[in-house]
Amino acid sequence: MKSFRNIIVCFFILLISLFSCEYRRTNKNIIAAKQSISDTSKAQFIEIVKIDSSVMAPIDSIIVDSATKAKSVINQPNAAKPKALEVVNFAKSLLKTPYVYGGKSPKTGFDSSGFISFVFNHFNISVPTISNEFSSIGKIISITEASEGDLILISKSEFDKKTVGYVGIVTSSKGAPVEFIYANSGKVKEVTISPFNSYYQKRLVKVVSIIP
Repeated sequence: MKSFRNIIVCFFILLISLFSCEYRRTNKNIIAAKQSISDTSKAQFIEIVKIDSSVMAPIDSIIVDSATKAKSVINQPNAAKPKALEVVNFAKSLLKTPYVYGGKSPKTGFDSSGFISFVFNHFNISVPTISNEFSSIGKIISITEASEGDLILISKSEFDKKTVGYVGIVTSSKGAPVEFIYANSGKVKEVTISPFNSYYQKRLVKVVSIIP
């Protein structure tokens, strides 16, 4: 009887031991599964962040780069006003038109003031019809500040810096060697573009800006 009791006790101890081992193994598997799910989620999140970063970085760069370029264009000190460029381009379309004293039309020819008047009247900008009267209009600027569309006033003689002999429209950009277009009454006798060389430097009256 005592031996049978011992067998029963040993059986229960063995059974409890088996249940305990199975419980620990199952619990361990559950923990491992949870950890695996957690690690997978973290890995996927990191991958998503990497993808988002790789996509957003170029977009951010494009936005910043575009803003920088736009700001650069706006703040570009040598950039001409759109209307000034239109004026210059229109004036250039009249190159080779013959010089004619008192001329005011491309059909008959131009003199100095007639050429300037024709160009600016095309853009509804009122200017004088006599060369010497140009000295009383516009904002005076230095020759180094001259840019497209500004007017350069030249005297008839290097000894008379008060009387304007002819007027030209600056075609060069600010900071570049100055050039201007005008109706040349000399040997050329036509609308031409000339550099602001020593000949004109000695006869410079002033430079004025009249384009708003």
